[in-house]
Amino acid sequence: MGTFGEGNGGGPELVRHFTSAMEGSVSDNFGASHCINCMCHSTENMYNYKLTTMARVSDDFYPRDTPSHTYHIAAVAFNSVFMGEIVNADWDMFNSKHDAAGIHAAARAVGGCAVYTSDKPGEHDFDLLRRLVFPDGSVPVALRPGRPTADCLFKDPTGYADPLASTSAPPNVAKPPADPTALKIWNTNRFGYVVAAFNLRGSAWDRRRRSYQTFEEEVSPVTAKITIGDIPAWAPTPAPGSAGVAGVAAAAQFESHFRHTDEVVVDSAADPAAAASAAELTHTLEPQLRRARRTSEGFGADSVAERVVVAYSHVSGDVKLMRASDEISVELGTRDYEVVTMAELTALTNPDSSAGVDVGAGAGA
Repeated sequence: MGTFGEGNGGGPELVRHFTSAMEGSVSDNFGASHCINCMCHSTENMYNYKLTTMARVSDDFYPRDTPSHTYHIAAVAFNSVFMGEIVNADWDMFNSKHDAAGIHAAARAVGGCAVYTSDKPGEHDFDLLRRLVFPDGSVPVALRPGRPTADCLFKDPTGYADPLASTSAPPNVAKPPADPTALKIWNTNRFGYVVAAFNLRGSAWDRRRRSYQTFEEEVSPVTAKITIGDIPAWAPTPAPGSAGVAGVAAAAQFESHFRHTDEVVVDSAADPAAAASAAELTHTLEPQLRRARRTSEGFGADSVAERVVVAYSHVSGDVKLMRASDEISVELGTRDYEVVTMAELTALTNPDSSAGVDVGAGAGA
C-alpha cells in the first residue's frame, strides 16, 4: 500500500479509502457486525475502522501444523494487551476433534472472544463443546479481551530462545530458559473472574526458517500458581467497610447464582448429567456459604473486611475458598491447562485477633 499510495497521500491515506469502501459494502449487504478483519495488525488498518469492530489478533488456526498450536495461544493473549484496547479481539476458530482441541477450547473460554469451530460436517466432539456453553446452549463469553496476568507479561511461556537475538548462538538452536513458566490469562464475567493456566512450551515461530518449529521434544512440566492477586481489581490488601452486611450480601448473592443454575437454567429432563453436576456443586458449596454467613454475623462494624473468593477448578473439579495469601498450585504437562472461576465472598477477621477466621478448612481442594 505504501508503494501504491505514493503521490496520493501515502499508504495510510490509501488504506483509509480501501477500509471505508470495505466497511460500507459489508454494512450495506451483511451488517457491520458480520465482519472479522484479518491480516490487519498495521496501525493504518486498526486506526481506520469506523463501522466494524472485530479483528483477528493472531495468525490462523492451522489444523495440520502441529507446532503452531501452543504458540497461537501465546500470541493471541499477548497481542490482546494492545489490540484489545482498539478492537473486539478475535482468537480464530478451531476444530473440536483435534489433538489440540482441549487447549484451544480452554483459551476461547477465557479469551472474551467469539467461540466458533471449523469442524467438518458430522465430525464434532460434543463432550468438549458442551463444556463451553451453559445447559441451555448459550455461550458464556467473558467480558474483556483475555490478557496475560502481570507476572507473565515479560516472560516467554514457549521457552524459546531466538537464535537471531544472539550472534554467538548456532543457527536454529533454541535454548529453553532455566526457569520454565506457565502462561496465565485472566478475564472477567458477569459473576466474577476467571484465570486459565497453560503449558505452552516446546514450539515457536522460527524467524530463520520462517515457519513454526518444535525445538523441545520432551516438554518439561511447569507449575502454575493461581492467586487472587492475578486479578488486577482484587488488591491483596484488606479494605475497610461494613463487614457484616457485605459478608452476608456476598454469600447470599453467590448462593443465589448457584441455586439459579440448579433450579432454573438446568433442564433436568433434557440434560440429567448437567443438572446432577450443578446440584453436586451447589451441595459442595453449602457448608462454605453457611460458614461465611455465620462469620459475617459474628463481627461488628469495627471489623476489617478481607477479600475471600470461592475458586472452582474446571479440570480437576476442586472447590476452594481463597484469601490473599492462598494459592492454587497446578502442575501442567504437555499442552495441559486449568481454568479457575472465582467469585467473591467477604470473610472477616477481627483486627485484634492474630488467628483470624478459619474459612479454608474443608473447602474441597
